[in-house]
Amino acid sequence: MNQSQPLDQEKLRWKLEGALEMAGATANEIDRPLMTLYSLVESLLNDENVKGPRRACLQQIFEQIFQISQITKRINSVWKYETKKTNSGSHVIDLERSVAPCVEKDRICYGGEYWKLPREMQEKLHHM
Repeated sequence: MNQSQPLDQEKLRWKLEGALEMAGATANEIDRPLMTLYSLVESLLNDENVKGPRRACLQQIFEQIFQISQITKRINSVWKYETKKTNSGSHVIDLERSVAPCVEKDRICYGGEYWKLPREMQEKLHHM
């Protein structure tokens, strides 16, 4: 057995622990303002007077909020340390390979709580 292996394993464990802590902190910091945006856009979409291009714009904003929430959900689900190389040559955590698989298109997650999406958004997102 190579003597450097225990040191390499320890180094990997510390990297994983640091990555998980940073990932969780980042996701939680993003979720707070995201929840506010979700509530504001949802209330505007529930207003029957919002129509046409404004409604379409709000729906696009809502879809992007959903996409960001899916990313923070995946960040909170990181359970192993897998990296990938970026275009600039640096290494970053590969979210696709590092998270427990679990994406639901009819609910949005904030800090472990799930909120049901409005029906019109569910239908649109299921076709994406």
